[in-house]
Amino acid sequence: MRSGPLATLAAVAAALVACSPEAGPAVEVAPAEMPAPVTVPSSAPVIGYGCDGGGVASVQYIDAATARLFYKGTTEALRLAPSPRGARWVGETREWRTSEAAGVEQATLSEIGPDSVATTVIARCHRPVPGRAAAPVTGPSPALSDLPPACRGPQLALSAEGSDAGAGGRSVTLSLRNVGTRVCSLSGYPGVALVDAEGRPMADVRSEPVQGTSAQPTETVVLPPRAKAWFDVRWTVIPDETLGPRPCTPATRLRVTAPGDTSPVSLDQSLAPCNGRVRVTALRGVEDPDVAARAAAMPPAN
Repeated sequence: MRSGPLATLAAVAAALVACSPEAGPAVEVAPAEMPAPVTVPSSAPVIGYGCDGGGVASVQYIDAATARLFYKGTTEALRLAPSPRGARWVGETREWRTSEAAGVEQATLSEIGPDSVATTVIARCHRPVPGRAAAPVTGPSPALSDLPPACRGPQLALSAEGSDAGAGGRSVTLSLRNVGTRVCSLSGYPGVALVDAEGRPMADVRSEPVQGTSAQPTETVVLPPRAKAWFDVRWTVIPDETLGPRPCTPATRLRVTAPGDTSPVSLDQSLAPCNGRVRVTALRGVEDPDVAARAAAMPPAN
């Protein structure tokens, strides 16, 4: 135990700090919230609007409350906002307003200032209302080419998020997180390769995609920095005797490549798939698709 003048001075200083009117209770700082990925289903149509000067603005109306705007190489997420006339969609930097008159849908793209108020008009655009006007929209066909660039290996981190086991089946849920400083996008099936305990690729084990259905199309997942996209790797632990003597070879590591990329990211993961294959799901914007499906099917609260 300390004693003497130094200890006395320390005690006096602590008492003065405690009695100071500026001192207050300790404040807990909440951790930074992880940004959510933006999921763009491939089934949502992209609508093209011809704009003044020959340009084209493309909008993908994802659902009744969210949309995505593509204009001159930029992308902006929009949400439906209250409007006394027509439809008003607001993003972080832009506003998109639409209204209909004489069989033509008119649209105005504007910059927004403080309090989400439109300031400067960027472009005035239009398109014929389907079934009510025959004039085509001029300019190139709308496409998703203005989406953020595809995520690449150096800006991704691979993590295991959970696992599951059933009657002879096993699965692990994995995530790819954007650890870079720029927004990127992922769409389709990641490449998965297994590595044995000696660090050698297991060429006798192939990965196959779990094909989706028309009700669950492949998504484009837009990842802001620190956001994640998820997928599953599934395998069986029961040998198929009709395939002959094919052992269930243990693997100790996974190497994953983003769709269209060749730079892998790796993760220590033990699994012993039988019958020489694992199955891989498409990338998605939610960790548990069953939870999302159940939530979407729930009736609205009264």
